[in-house]
Amino acid sequence: MRENDLNKTRIISFVKPNYFEICFVLVAIIFGIIFSFIWGPGYIYDEAGHYRNSYILADRIMGKPVDVFSEDYLGVKGMHPVSFSARICDEDFLSNEAQEEPITLSNSTFFNEESGEVMVENFVYSYFPFPTYIVDSIGIIIGRVIFNFGPVTLLYFIRFINLAIYIAVGLLCMRILPSYKEFIFVLFLLPSCLPRGVSAGHESLYFAYTWFYVFYVISLAFREDKINSRELCVLFMSSILIAPIKGIGIMFVGLVLLIKKKAFSTSRKYYGYLGCIIVMSVVLWIAYNITSIDISDVISNANGIRNIEYSNTEAIYLTDFIYHPLWTIKMLYNTIETQFVALFRKVTDTILWESYGDLVAEGFLLLMMIAVPSKEGDEIILSIKEKIWCFVVLLAEFSLLCVTTFISWGGSQRTTPPLKPTYLLPYLPFIILLLRGRIFVYVGRYRKLGIIVGCVSLHIAGILNVWERLLTVGR
Repeated sequence: MRENDLNKTRIISFVKPNYFEICFVLVAIIFGIIFSFIWGPGYIYDEAGHYRNSYILADRIMGKPVDVFSEDYLGVKGMHPVSFSARICDEDFLSNEAQEEPITLSNSTFFNEESGEVMVENFVYSYFPFPTYIVDSIGIIIGRVIFNFGPVTLLYFIRFINLAIYIAVGLLCMRILPSYKEFIFVLFLLPSCLPRGVSAGHESLYFAYTWFYVFYVISLAFREDKINSRELCVLFMSSILIAPIKGIGIMFVGLVLLIKKKAFSTSRKYYGYLGCIIVMSVVLWIAYNITSIDISDVISNANGIRNIEYSNTEAIYLTDFIYHPLWTIKMLYNTIETQFVALFRKVTDTILWESYGDLVAEGFLLLMMIAVPSKEGDEIILSIKEKIWCFVVLLAEFSLLCVTTFISWGGSQRTTPPLKPTYLLPYLPFIILLLRGRIFVYVGRYRKLGIIVGCVSLHIAGILNVWERLLTVGR
């Protein structure tokens, strides 16, 4: 990035959008709407469960009694609110969504088969704290109170609100790091990213927020002038909010150590501010885990054996990782060896449950390579020391992901249970920064136009490919 441009970078830039940014908005809106209607309500990963949690939080905010079997929730699942006993025994309800519920209602002590009643006040609604769902809950309140939307319309309303936020964060990232504008364009429009940007779940907020945080820290790390108080406030607030939004992203806070000491007026302020950010983030992360999970069941089996239901095996505990470090290292190595490459392949290939196809996946990979800054003087290049630290943060984040996944779902496996490609989406900016060198490839003056046309063409080709397979299966 040119020095004068980098020094003028601020959290909000009220500049008239250029054609590239306008194209980003239009492409994201068009394909976001297409994805939203191709994949019906509840089809996107965990959407039904997260939407339910947002709806329940909206009930609590409005002071209404919580009804986990409300017409809005059942309507989204394609069911009708008939008698309670019929709803509780509905096979579609129990065979699909109940597998992701904290409890199975028909076999639960919370359900009284004789009276057909559920002890709602004791019902476990969510393992996530309320900041995860606050945005969707506000949207639900607006849709219910002001517009009086029906159940399906309300869910699409939330989807479009999340899409608008997703696009706004993408534009903000382009303003924060202008030299990576083309890469941000491709990143936010990848087939594994955009459909989740239009989801009614919390993943839209998490991915957009994580990318914003990474790009913002990088922009501050390569500033030549001093960081002002407003930027420090944004950095502090964005750092401590990572844990409440998604606890698994706590390691990203380590990126603040990339910010150079010369960005502060004194060394005392440098160590004081960054130390406060890290300490407060860790404290909130600990508080997040204490309030969202049963620590005693995770640490050891002192209070009884915890079984993994889907595999019918005893769970792995935190003490197992501590007492058997060699086994832990081997598990992480096996996971990286067997899953890492395949997961990154799916980032450019998989749209929800379907594959775009090998040719389209390679096309998006090529676009990501072309989108990396390639003009001398407009790039951000990490030093060897900075690359090593980025790699340490990336490895620590992936290790935390593997450990938490193993504790939640692991048993006697040699590797972490299969990870979803979405888990690796926040890592993409890291990969580019780590691989970025001082060799520049000139791809022509029409690079931006080529990226726009390429993204649109590849999405159209991928959608037609998926649609053709779905029609073939339907026959």
